[in-house]
Amino acid sequence: MKKIKQEIMRTGEDRHGDIIDKKLLKRIIQQVKRKDMLSHIEHDFRNPPIGKTINASLKRIKDGSYIVRGEFCLFEENDIEQIEISKKEIARKIAKENILEISVDRNFIIDNEINELVNKLDSTISANHEIHFEWKKSLEFSPELIFNILCFFPIVQISSGFFTQIGVEGFECLKNIIKKFKEKKVSDFQVHFKIDVKMIGNGKEEYIECLVIFTDPNENLLENLLLKAFESLEEKLKNDLFISKKPVSKIVYNVMGNKIKFEYTLRPDGVPLEVANRDEYIRILNFIAKNLLK
Repeated sequence: MKKIKQEIMRTGEDRHGDIIDKKLLKRIIQQVKRKDMLSHIEHDFRNPPIGKTINASLKRIKDGSYIVRGEFCLFEENDIEQIEISKKEIARKIAKENILEISVDRNFIIDNEINELVNKLDSTISANHEIHFEWKKSLEFSPELIFNILCFFPIVQISSGFFTQIGVEGFECLKNIIKKFKEKKVSDFQVHFKIDVKMIGNGKEEYIECLVIFTDPNENLLENLLLKAFESLEEKLKNDLFISKKPVSKIVYNVMGNKIKFEYTLRPDGVPLEVANRDEYIRILNFIAKNLLK
């Protein structure tokens, strides 16, 4: 890994108009000290992470404001597929038990028609759920709608957990949201289905994030493709985790058109264990090392 120190955040107003204060910076430092923080290009989870922040400190600068400086590790080719891991794991957002969590870009609510559909989705889901509105922290606007639930070991038809939580009416609302985005010709619209699998072994709780990302999804094919993607996840969990005992913390699939593609797996410390497009990933890492981290 190539190490570098860089600024993570500073006090003041961010590009969305939200105020970042010193208390928030201190919380970020505490989070980094507990768990490493992964970095993805443009916060796009369809591609493997490029590195992680492993430490952070607070510094006051000349104008009186404060910045968080982080120690960043850029992954390198030799890190990929290595089984040996560091003791410090990555920070992850795990769903609450029996709660369907829905995260929506705040950019959605700028559009009245889509805002109405999101509100209808919120009101029609019969199971316990929480809905959050967040700014996508990316320079390139790419709308995301994220569904997150928690399942328990053993792995038995994880798709049933999601469909039970969202219900028939909720799924129809989701398809209507997708249809509306297509009518408005919004490109690169993403719907994320994240299943957190909880396992207990040797008295310790462990979680595996199973992420299926639909890029510009077709609402008419959504249900069938989602079921097939969940089936692929189940098979990979059984084969890779429970037979070879690989230390997997995250598995990612991407669905484009009617194609379901495996993208990557991560170790508990965030380093890629398997990468589908390894050559392209290495090219990106080399480019960043050469041009950006000087």
